[in-house]
Amino acid sequence: MPFPIAPTRLLFSRSSKPVAASWRCSFSSTSRDQGLPPTLPKHERLSALSPKPLPSTSASPLELLASQPSHYITCLLMGRRYTLTSHDVLTVPKLKSVRAGQRISLTRILEVGSRDYTLRAGPSPSSIPPRPTSAVSAKLSSFQTSTPLLRPPMARTIIDASGVPRDWQRHPDSLPYFKEGEVKAEVLVLEHIKGKMFEVEKFKRRKGYRRTLRSKLEFTKLRVGDIILGSGESASTSGETTPKVLDTELEIEGEKRV
Repeated sequence: MPFPIAPTRLLFSRSSKPVAASWRCSFSSTSRDQGLPPTLPKHERLSALSPKPLPSTSASPLELLASQPSHYITCLLMGRRYTLTSHDVLTVPKLKSVRAGQRISLTRILEVGSRDYTLRAGPSPSSIPPRPTSAVSAKLSSFQTSTPLLRPPMARTIIDASGVPRDWQRHPDSLPYFKEGEVKAEVLVLEHIKGKMFEVEKFKRRKGYRRTLRSKLEFTKLRVGDIILGSGESASTSGETTPKVLDTELEIEGEKRV
């Protein structure tokens, strides 16, 4: 059965002259009335063409950190390095010189940061060794031997010419830290606890007797307080080697004391 063929339309003009395309943009108020977004893209709006002027003075590092919602610190406590935030509970080996309810001020804060910014303490100018000024010392410093000097891995020179320690993991006390008025952080002593009991069996093969030693390790629980950022300049200085204990005689409710 034959099917009727419908007449087709010509897609191209028969005229030899090219037809110039004309573009027109029309903006209607229907989108505004219906609550739709504007038809112009975001980069062509008037607010993007006239941005706000930049501030004349740049903010200090501590001001930038203060604008962040949360912070963390990296500090040294009893010769160990910890990364802490507010309201963290830290368990350390037992501190014999403190009682439950006391506050300990952290004086060795090496680094403070947030999600977007990080501020690390730098060496103080007094800790940098001076450069050789005399002719004799300059001559000795420029002396180079033909064979390289082989130094052991445990070299006693732990600070280079710029004042930065070569190996902070081996010598953590030589790291620079912030002043007391720049970054403040305290920990609250919650309680002294004991760990799980472990047994060590010792025997004498020739004497024919055995002995079992039982012991429990003691720990101290600390709670980190608020991290307060000061208004001083970011620099480092030498201070106390042990944390400062502030006797406040705070009562702890719901905590078991040992």
